[in-house]
Amino acid sequence: MLTKYYFAVIADGKIVGGVHFINDHEPKWGLFFKPKFSPFGISAVAFYFLDFCFSLTDTLYAMVQNKNQNALKFDLLFGFSVLKIDAKFHTLVQTKAEFNKHKQTALMQKIAKTSENFKIEFC
Repeated sequence: MLTKYYFAVIADGKIVGGVHFINDHEPKWGLFFKPKFSPFGISAVAFYFLDFCFSLTDTLYAMVQNKNQNALKFDLLFGFSVLKIDAKFHTLVQTKAEFNKHKQTALMQKIAKTSENFKIEFC
């Protein structure tokens, strides 16, 4: 069964980015933000959105274009690991158990603490 969730990220009444979860045969997540949006805001949204994604699946994938090294570093920072690399994409993967363990690291705890400064809801 195909499941899709798309959410706009709104700050100060303006759309500054978006996040999505798509489950066709492999559950995938992704996000995008305007270049000048706060890195703290991006991390806060990602932290909470990954929690939401892992409430829907036990394994989550990400597809990152090889040329987008910032996105690759971001996903690795959030605990994903490289599954495979082809001519255009890195395919990354993470399980719910890995994410829950990764949330206990000092960096993720700092992101969680910083996230308390943002109002984040998915509706």
